Amino acid sequence: MLARIAEAALERLEDADGGFFDSLYLRDGAIARSDTKKANYNAVCAIALLDRWKAGRMGKHVDYLVGRCESNDFLVPSFEGKSETTWGEQGLLLWALAKAEKKGFRNARRAAEGMRRNIASAATARGLPHDAGSDWHVPMDNAFVLDGLVECGDMKTARVFAQALLRACSPPVFAIERGERRTGRISFNNIVYPIHALSRYCLKSGDSATEKKLRAASEGLLGLQGTLGQWWWTYDSAGGVAQRYPVYAVHQDGMAVMALRMASRVFPDMKPEAEAAITRGIAWLRGGNELGESLVDEKRGVIWRSIRCPPIVQKINRFLPWFPEFGLRIKRESRSYHYGWLLYGDSL
Repeated sequence: MLARIAEAALERLEDADGGFFDSLYLRDGAIARSDTKKANYNAVCAIALLDRWKAGRMGKHVDYLVGRCESNDFLVPSFEGKSETTWGEQGLLLWALAKAEKKGFRNARRAAEGMRRNIASAATARGLPHDAGSDWHVPMDNAFVLDGLVECGDMKTARVFAQALLRACSPPVFAIERGERRTGRISFNNIVYPIHALSRYCLKSGDSATEKKLRAASEGLLGLQGTLGQWWWTYDSAGGVAQRYPVYAVHQDGMAVMALRMASRVFPDMKPEAEAAITRGIAWLRGGNELGESLVDEKRGVIWRSIRCPPIVQKINRFLPWFPEFGLRIKRESRSYHYGWLLYGDSL
């Protein structure tokens, strides 16, 4: 049922000229749609829908991604922050375009190969951000690049990004680094996306050394889940909860699902525990949560974004984790990439 809602929501977000608008939200009691389109959100949607929608319907969406890839801000990856996009956005585009090429979209081939060459050249010539000590080293971004490289079969360059993730990995978390300094907080996305990408890498490379650390990270992820099935927002370097809210719906039905299911392909003995954790996460989404209210709004055909504190409480919690979390409420908007990850996780 969640997949049905997700696909219907993406149909409402679909732009007749190609691509998907960013969000749906509640305004004056009715569902409204944003008029902006992000390339990374669209890449996620394409990754999911290329396996679900027919080629004739996906053509304009692939065209949109090709156009974004060939625009100036996506031509050359930058380790110094000069590009208008992130490594993660480029990785997602590479993943989507490489997948589109496999599905027979010829126009995706040139764009994907150009982006792959740029990434490989930059990684070889400049080193990764961690090595160069330049700007933030974000595990999520490196994970998306790794996913893209695995999808297009460039395992040589993929190994560079896999090694960067392994250096950042202190199970169960992946640290964000700047030079030699690690930040004290790690968000959920910087844990699950690396686990997913490294799992795909291991399945294709058979790298036993990577598998060992991946196993520790995957088992550690299972220990992070809250008592009601929540996947909390940020963690400290030891894997303790640093800030609980907001808890996002996409954590529950998309991101945790894709990480745990892909890891279970590498480690089949983990599957029962992984699926049990996924079931608990979905139960939280459906009303087994702090508010006793489902984030799945069947009447309006959306899955709401999160349970969160008021902004002022959230800001206080960033500096005073012991400060009581009160005023919890549902954030009544949803994002296109959420539905993309939900559908992708559902397909695994």
